[in-house]
Amino acid sequence: MNRRRHLCMAILLAGLVSGERNAGAESESRPTPPRRPDNPATVRLSNLGNEESAAPERETPGISLRVSIVLGNGREVTGSTELRTPETLVVRHTRDGILYEKTISIRDIASIELKRWEGRLVAQRSEGDLYRFSVRDYQIEMRDGFQMTVQGNFLPFLEQVVLENANGSVTLFSYWLDLLRQDGTWFTGLSGPVAGTRVVCHEDVIKKILFPRE
Repeated sequence: MNRRRHLCMAILLAGLVSGERNAGAESESRPTPPRRPDNPATVRLSNLGNEESAAPERETPGISLRVSIVLGNGREVTGSTELRTPETLVVRHTRDGILYEKTISIRDIASIELKRWEGRLVAQRSEGDLYRFSVRDYQIEMRDGFQMTVQGNFLPFLEQVVLENANGSVTLFSYWLDLLRQDGTWFTGLSGPVAGTRVVCHEDVIKKILFPRE
């Protein structure tokens, strides 16, 4: 990865933080942690208990896994990670026009492939509008070959993944930031509409996550 791409991602990530906070606050170099969406998530965590309970929510324990991550331009990075998620998820997916709920274990997943991203305006600046492109559609494949295509809110614990291997530690993201300049061009050079979804992501963004058998 060349120095220009490092600089590009750093500038865009810093822009997201400053755009989502008070306009007068100082910008930071890291994005804010993922937040639970206001609307019901497409995938809900099955062991959170009753959300109406007044008791404080316990921090979700981490699951240590070895994964291989394929980036937008085909590069592959392998290493160990810790995912902050329960062992069991309930996935809502549609097949033949019927909405199903299926309980799955994280350790039974073979791969998660990100299919489409959707842009959302996060800040307006003198040089242009800053957008965040987040996962809209993705496909889960289980170890027995069963596949589910999910539409809606993405798994929050996969918005950013910290991977460790012999080279060191790296944080990889499933979304990217892009600036739509006043002349109608995108800062990253990626072409695509402001509204609607995209099937091509930034070259440094997670495209697929593989979970080898341990």
